[in-house]
Amino acid sequence: MQCFYINLDEAHARREQIEQGFRRYCTSGWELRRFPALDTQYVRQRGIPGRIRDTEKACFASHRELIRSTLHDERPVFVLEDDTMLGARTFTTLDRHVLGAPEGPWDLTFTDVLFPDTGAMLDLAGLRRDWQRRNRGRNDPQLLFIDLARVNFAGSSAYVVHGRSKARLLRWLESADAMDIPYDLFIRKLVHEGHLRARTIFPFITTLSLAATSSQLQLSHDEAPNLVWNTFRRLMCLERDLGAQQATLTEISRQLCDEESRAIGTVVAAMLSMQHDTARQSPGQPTE
Repeated sequence: MQCFYINLDEAHARREQIEQGFRRYCTSGWELRRFPALDTQYVRQRGIPGRIRDTEKACFASHRELIRSTLHDERPVFVLEDDTMLGARTFTTLDRHVLGAPEGPWDLTFTDVLFPDTGAMLDLAGLRRDWQRRNRGRNDPQLLFIDLARVNFAGSSAYVVHGRSKARLLRWLESADAMDIPYDLFIRKLVHEGHLRARTIFPFITTLSLAATSSQLQLSHDEAPNLVWNTFRRLMCLERDLGAQQATLTEISRQLCDEESRAIGTVVAAMLSMQHDTARQSPGQPTE
């Protein structure tokens, strides 16, 4: 199976990180290929219409052209943006639960997504705690699949396009005469309208590298939500490192939490801790 990562020519550090992770974790039968990301110059030269920013148009066009380049191959394709972090169980999980299983009705299988709603985030945190309790001590934990049809999700950093679905996905991407919403939200729209079937593996088997998060000490109004969401995504990863997130969590608390919210957060944290033995309803319909 082929794994493509989208990467700008000048993004050398991201390229090395993806390739290093692939060499470390890939299993037999996988091939990694770089897809040169389209840039804002490409967008301006072609006069691509739409209300979103040129950088977002370039991202949309890069995913679309990558899918187009794989149509000759009937196999599934694993698409990565270059701020994706691969893990020790990324490829073994895909081998067993995606490639080694019938495709069923699915067009897309995400390995990591963003849940931007507070309620869904709490549900997901509870689901992960329950999953961890049930799989404690197991060498081969049973992962879940969450149907994204009725879930508010975002993110297109890592996903599998099933082989028979590539042509259908491309037709929908080409139907966008103007790029008015970012690529990941366009995919969400297709899923919610029933044109595509999508699911995510949970806990997530990929996550975002630190390259996806602002390194500035003082966050701007626009950067703050991404830092919070991206940190949460890392905490929902199968191979998460809680200790490695402490500095970021401290900074989030210092910069973004007012006194009342911090107090409420402590109570919610206590409730999660006390109820970890109680199964919680997931943000979708997980199936094993």
